[in-house]
Amino acid sequence: MNILFLSGYNINPVDGGIARITHTLANLFIASGHSVWYLGYRKVSDDDIRRQLYFPTGKPVATTENQNFLENVIVTKRIDVVIVQKNPCEAYLKMLHECKKRHDFLIVSCFHNLILTQLYNYAYGVEYKLKKGKLAFIFSLLKNKWINQLLVHIYIIKNKSLYRYIVDNSDVSIVLGEGHKNELLKMIGRKFDDSIQIIPNCINETHMSRLEKTNEVLWIGNVDCSVKRIDFMIDIWDKIQIKHPDWTLRILGDGPSLQEMKDKIQISNIKNVCFEGRVIPNIYYERAKILCVTSVHESFSLVTIEAKMHGVVPVVQDSFPMAREIVNNGVDGIIVRPFSLNDFCEKLDSLMDNDELIKRCSESAIISSQHYAPARISALWKSLFMRFTKTGFCTTR
Repeated sequence: MNILFLSGYNINPVDGGIARITHTLANLFIASGHSVWYLGYRKVSDDDIRRQLYFPTGKPVATTENQNFLENVIVTKRIDVVIVQKNPCEAYLKMLHECKKRHDFLIVSCFHNLILTQLYNYAYGVEYKLKKGKLAFIFSLLKNKWINQLLVHIYIIKNKSLYRYIVDNSDVSIVLGEGHKNELLKMIGRKFDDSIQIIPNCINETHMSRLEKTNEVLWIGNVDCSVKRIDFMIDIWDKIQIKHPDWTLRILGDGPSLQEMKDKIQISNIKNVCFEGRVIPNIYYERAKILCVTSVHESFSLVTIEAKMHGVVPVVQDSFPMAREIVNNGVDGIIVRPFSLNDFCEKLDSLMDNDELIKRCSESAIISSQHYAPARISALWKSLFMRFTKTGFCTTR
C-alpha cells in the first residue's frame, strides 16, 4: 500500500508533537512493507528529503495550484491511503474530496488535539497570567460554571459545521481515546458515528539498561505557565521539598517561562531543582522513580506512557480525558484531583514516602505500557485498513 501523510509543517521527529507521532507511525508502516510520503506546506526544520514534499503555495489553502499538485502526487505515487494529520483543516478535505471524484483512495482524518477540554479548563490556562497581573477576579469569573458552559456552547455553535464537514468528508476519523471520541461526537451533535474510530498513539520501544532507580522526580514538557503549568510544579515542590531533602526534581524542556521559574526558585530558595534543558529523556527515565504531569490539558500525554515503559510511576492530575485511560489509579500510577495543589502535594508526598508502593506501581506500569507498544498499534491500523478496504476503498459519504 502507498500512504500519504498530509501535515502542516514538515516531518522531523526531533520537533516533537505530531511530527514525532507521524514519524513513528510511518516507520511502522514501512516495516510492514508499505511506502510512505509526507506532504506539508511549510519547512521549519530538517526533514527526510526522500519522502518529504511541499505544497507549491506554502500555505494550507485550496487553490488550483495546490489542488493540481496534490492530485499529481496521488496519481504518480499511486496513493491508496491519505492520512490527514492536521485537523481541523477544511482546505485539505476540500482538495481531497475533489481528487476523490476521479481517483480511488481512503481518506483518514486524525484528530490529535482535544476539542473541548481546553475550553472546560480555560480559566486554569490563564490563571497564572491573570493573578500575576492582579486580575484574579477575572479568573474567578472564568471559573464560574455557567460562564464556562456558555463559552463551550458558543464554541460548539461556531465550529460545529467545520467539524461535521471534516467527519462527513473523511472515510474514517481517528481519535486517541474514548473521552476524545465523546468530545468529537458532542462537537458534531451526534450520539454515534461508526466512522469515528479509536487508535491511540504508540511509544517507541527503546533499549532499557535497567539502571538503579534514584530518588528523582521528573517533569517533562514545554516550560510554560499556561498549558503545562510549570509554576504549579514549582509550587508543589516548594511545599514538599523540606520533608524530602534526599529527593531531586529534574525539569526537562525549554520554553517561555524558563528564566522566570529559575528566578523564582532562587528568590524563594527552593532546593534540589535541576533544569536539564531540551534533552532526549531516556536516560532520565531510567534513573527516576516518579513523573509529575501538571498540564491544564493533554491530548494524550505521550511522556506518561514513555515513563511507564521505563518503570517511572506517573502522578497525573485528572484534567484531561486520557488521564484515566492511561493511568490506573493506585495500580500503575496516581491520579490527582485537578487543579488542587493540596491534593497533588499530599499524594506525591505519600508516594515518595512509600518505597513498596513505588516498586509495585513501577512493575505494573511497565506491563500496562505495552498496551501502546508498536506491534499492537500497528495491528490496530492494519485492522482498520482491512475493514475499510476489504470490498474496495470506501467512497466519501
